[in-house]
Amino acid sequence: MTPSTGRLRGSLLRIRPTRFRVNATPASSGYFWNTAQLLSASTLDPDSQFASGTGDGQDDAASVDIRTGNDTTMHFFASVNPNQTPLPNVIGNQPAPDPDKVDLCLSIVSDQLAPRTNSSITCALIVQNKGGKTANNVSVQVALPAGWQLIGPTANLQFTSVAALNSVTQNVQIKVTNTGLLQGQIVSSNEINANSTLGNGFTNGEKDEASLVIRVR
Repeated sequence: MTPSTGRLRGSLLRIRPTRFRVNATPASSGYFWNTAQLLSASTLDPDSQFASGTGDGQDDAASVDIRTGNDTTMHFFASVNPNQTPLPNVIGNQPAPDPDKVDLCLSIVSDQLAPRTNSSITCALIVQNKGGKTANNVSVQVALPAGWQLIGPTANLQFTSVAALNSVTQNVQIKVTNTGLLQGQIVSSNEINANSTLGNGFTNGEKDEASLVIRVR
């Protein structure tokens, strides 16, 4: 084994079960991620690519982690990987959207999950259309826990349209007085919705409904 700028390099004349033994002493406390890879061979490997880097999951690379010292002061160290071959883009496995259907789903995002009692939070209600057809006159209902107060618009929100493969967002402010479950559902649209039934409640596990737990402090 020959050291070279933080790396070790070695060679074998024949391929047979062989171990390279390396003795190393950590110079500091830390989490050390050590990697190794095969760089070349005189014969073709049918299921991996030599010298392609250590981050692509191929079986010509391996890794081991070593942890030393106090966890509260631990730093992370990783082996260099200068020759990583660019990885291909992830290919989606979802079916193509039906051009004749809408496919609506609802999400709720809050700017605070643990607000103070009697303070207000801002929640974004996001309606996404994963179908290939525009959804028109989409109605969303918000259900508040007892004691909460909606500031501004009513609990029934109206979206004029949600374009195909697009989303719309509306923010609402809510005054919270106690820990509770915020719920929402898409009630209706002009078009028939695919893959879920609109307006059938908040607890069916369908994607046209959403909920969020808010805990006061």
